Amino acid sequence: ILNRIFSHNSACLETNLTFASAFSLAAAADCIGKPFAFFFPPNQTNLELLTKWVEGNFFLSNFEHRTVAADGHESILQVSIYTLFEDSFIRRFWYVARDITAVKRAVDSMQTAEQHYRTLVERPGLVLVRAKPDGTYLYLSPHVQDIIGYAPQDFERTPGLFQRLLHPEDVAQH
Repeated sequence: ILNRIFSHNSACLETNLTFASAFSLAAAADCIGKPFAFFFPPNQTNLELLTKWVEGNFFLSNFEHRTVAADGHESILQVSIYTLFEDSFIRRFWYVARDITAVKRAVDSMQTAEQHYRTLVERPGLVLVRAKPDGTYLYLSPHVQDIIGYAPQDFERTPGLFQRLLHPEDVAQH
């Protein structure tokens, strides 16, 4: 089956601009008639993708697939593959791809920023407290017990505890 798919007998029948642009093609029409192997050369990554498709009884949903176009542009696609059978033979299959490159990069950037934030505010020897005006706590850094001697749960149970522990000269500034 995989040999037939990668053969030059297979061809793209229909696509959209999002799919075409993932392969640095200017228009959807530029994809029509191109063999499957043009888009997915028979390399290890593509063989693994199609093996999962075959193992899933010719159905694969929401698989993440990275492509690199000839110009070096990388795209991250969320892929589903659906098969259309006719007389027990695969006649066509739909390869539905959604470009999630920008979303993945935004998530990666957010995770990096969060990790940076955590290394700043959760380091030993630092107590960071965010509280509402009513004295309830929004955030207590994890080392609060090591430094102040009270567990985070103590602060959650007792609104205003941190203010009561402050030196009287620091209460107004806090």
